[in-house]
This record gives sequence, structure tokens and C-alpha cells, in this order.
Amino acid sequence: MLEQLEQKDPLLVIDDLQNKIDRISVNLERFHSILTVINLGVILQGPNAEALVCNDSALRMLDMEEEEIIGKQAYELGQWAIHRDGSRFPPEDFPVYKALKDFKAVHNVLIGFLRPLKKDIIWLSINDDLIFNPDGSIKYVICSMLDVSDQIRTEMELKFSEDKWRFALEGNGDGVWDWDIKRSKTYYSKSYLQMLGFSNKDLVTENLWEDKLHPEDREMVIKRLNDHISGVDSRPYSIEFRMLCKDGTYKWILARGKIMSRDLDGTPTRMIGTHTDISESKRALALLHQSLIEKDVLLSEIHHRVKNNMAVVSGLLSLQEGYLNDSATKALFVESQNRIKTMALIHEKLYQSDDFTNIGFDGYIRDLIQTIEYSYGSLSKTINVQTQIFHAYLDLNTAVPCALILNELLSNAYKHAFTDRESGTIIISFIKEDEVFYLDVSDNGKGVDVDKIKHSQSLGFTLVQALVKQIKAELTIRSEKGTKIQIKFKLPPPIAP
Repeated sequence: MLEQLEQKDPLLVIDDLQNKIDRISVNLERFHSILTVINLGVILQGPNAEALVCNDSALRMLDMEEEEIIGKQAYELGQWAIHRDGSRFPPEDFPVYKALKDFKAVHNVLIGFLRPLKKDIIWLSINDDLIFNPDGSIKYVICSMLDVSDQIRTEMELKFSEDKWRFALEGNGDGVWDWDIKRSKTYYSKSYLQMLGFSNKDLVTENLWEDKLHPEDREMVIKRLNDHISGVDSRPYSIEFRMLCKDGTYKWILARGKIMSRDLDGTPTRMIGTHTDISESKRALALLHQSLIEKDVLLSEIHHRVKNNMAVVSGLLSLQEGYLNDSATKALFVESQNRIKTMALIHEKLYQSDDFTNIGFDGYIRDLIQTIEYSYGSLSKTINVQTQIFHAYLDLNTAVPCALILNELLSNAYKHAFTDRESGTIIISFIKEDEVFYLDVSDNGKGVDVDKIKHSQSLGFTLVQALVKQIKAELTIRSEKGTKIQIKFKLPPPIAP
């Protein structure tokens, strides 16, 4: 080396050295500029973990002055360091000591630093890389720190939010499942496992989804889930099915879920949902259904027996009528029979119906007309009955009074409207306008004295007035080219459950 220098011109040697020094100086300035402007905190530490150099980014991150760091050991910062869960980060666990001990670089160690002046926490991802001497000993440790506070805070807020809704759902007894669709992995909450009799240990060995579905439900459930994920079915995911428990029994489950994330192309990647044990509700519903069937059978039998008993009473009246010679008394027996038949017809309709609370009143009117025509056929008159009937259902409490009113009005028309002639027409109208029903019985007979009939004390009209009052109806009587009597009423409001 000396021989080479002696052979060169001293001025050239000096120039060459100066150029090298200038290049090193430029590189140092560039390196210093880079360390100053980058967002990466850098601390150069010696072989004993003492801080030798640090850049401005590191000072800003730690909220410290240079003299508080240079020459200090890493453990002296340990009192301000914490883990993600808030527990203290022991100084001996600092990555620089691990790197010096193992002669290996240490990467991606998350440490939170409490900053007393700012009164906050900064989360740093720390990498410690080693620079060795030619003899293999450690010369420097380069500690680089990346501020990941925003990411950690976002993760913590997300976890807090998830913990809240998971607590809310599990507190209600629901089991929570979190399905990573892309990796075909599912997280099951503790209450989910307990619902089926499993433990966390079983989660490792047991398939808690498809294999536990009831064979009769499996195809339906898988199809519904796949249709929801693919978008074929746009309805919210909600389905009931049976799942096998650890003890070999099945429970009814109500599953509900929602797609939580998708790929850039829209493919679902994550789905979260709940399982609710509805076994008791299903059993109660089955018992209720069975009870309703039994009740319907009982009601049907009751209506049948009431109808039969009324037929017996009507038959007894008919037999008794045969022993009577007085026409007026016979007429009273006929009227009583018709009233009984009118009520018996109601119970016959109910017996034949699947609904024991409402009666198709249009069909009832037609049957009642035939019954009354048969009863008064002996009058030897030609009476034409015309109808204008609206199809409607009436509840039992309205139908019975209306039936008895119609019986009285129609019977009265048969008996009294055409005493001065051999033929006539009766028109029965039952219509609905908005929420109002109109029941009209009109004839083209001789008419009536309206004032006289309103003050009549006859049993028939007294019964009509009482029934009209019972259903809160309005009664109108007109006598123009015959008689027209109208009943106007509304159905009562439904009873709240």
C-alpha cells in the first residue's frame, strides 16, 4: 500500500482522498436527510443496547428530547411500555435485548408507549436488525419504529364493537357464529356450543354445521344458504331447521345471518349470524295446534248437537200443532218453529264450516228463504222472492240477530203483505258500502201504517226492535207502493288478542 502511494503523485493522492471524503460526506448528508424526513423512527444502538443516534421521527414518536434518549439503555424506557391488553411490557422483553442475546434480527414486535406530556398512547411496530464487525461480533443494532396507532385503534374499536353485539346476542341466549367463507373456517361462541351440549374441546374434533343438520332439513338449509350467498335469493337469511345435539337429540334452531364483507369483485368473504333455540316454542306451537284441532272438533260437535236439539224442539212443536184446531194458535206455533229453524240453520252452517267464528251470510240468506217459503207454502199464493245479495262474512254475535230479524221481516211479508191479492214480489237486499251493511226487505203489497207499526206491541216487532238495538243498528220503515224495512249496521271492532 505504501509502495503504491510512494509511486503516485502526492497531489493526486490528496485529491483522491478528498474526493472520497466528499463522497462520504454527501452520503452522510443524504442519509441524515432521509432519517429526518421519513416517517420511520430510527435509533442506532451500540452492542450494550445504549442509544447512539436517533432521528427526529423517533423523537416525535416517543415525545422525548434527544438528550433523554442518547446514551440511555433501552430498559430505561420500559416504565412507559405496555402490551396490547394494557399490561406492562417488561424491559427484559424489549426486542433489542433478544436480538443481542440470540444474534438474530427481531421483527414486528408491537409495543405501546405511554406519552405523559401528550397523555396518550402510541403503538409502534418495532424491528431490530444487526450489523456485525468483521470478527463476527455485534457492532450496531438498528432499531426502526413504525407508528401503527391508527390501525391498532381501529382494530380495538372493531373488537369492542363486536364484543358489544356478541354480548348483547349471547346475553339473550343466542349462539353466535362467524364464518370465514374464503378459508371455510367458522368461529362458534360459547353459548352456541352450550346450546348443542358441546364444549370448546369438541370444537376441534366436531363439525358443528352440516354434519349436525337433520337429514330431512339438510338439502333445504344448504340450498337456502347458497342462494343467499350467491345473491339468487335477496331475502334476509333466516331459516328454521333441526340440529343434532351431543346427547343424540335434536333441537329446533332459528338461524339468521348477514354478509359482513366482500371481495373487490363482490364475492362474500365473511358472514356473521346467530342460532336461537326455538325448541320450546315449537313444542308449544304443536300443543297449541293440537289443542285447536281438538277444540274445533268439540265446537263442531256442539253446533251439531245444538242443531239437532233445535230440530227435536221444532218437531215437537210440529206434533203439538197437529192437535190444535185454532188457526191463530197454529200460526203462533208456526212462527215459533221458524224462529227455532232460523237459529238451527246458523248452527248447521257453523257445523259445515271450517271457521266457527264467522258465517257466510249470503249463503245463509238463500237457505233461510227456502225454509220460509216451505213453511208458508200452504198460503196458496204465488209469491216471487228476488234477491240482491253481497258476499260477506258476519261474526256469530251479529249473524244470529240479523238472521232472526230477517226471519221476522220475511215471515211478516208472507203473512200480511198480500192479503188482498193472490200474488206479489218480495225483494231481499244485502249489500255493503264502505264499512256499512244494509239489510232490506221490501214488497209490492198493500203497505202498512208506519206510525202504527212503530208503536206496535206485537211479539214479532218487539223482537225486531230488541235485536236491532243489540247490534247497534238503525231501523227505517217506509210504505210507498208496498213496504220497505231497512236495517243499517256496522260490524263491531275486532277484539284485541
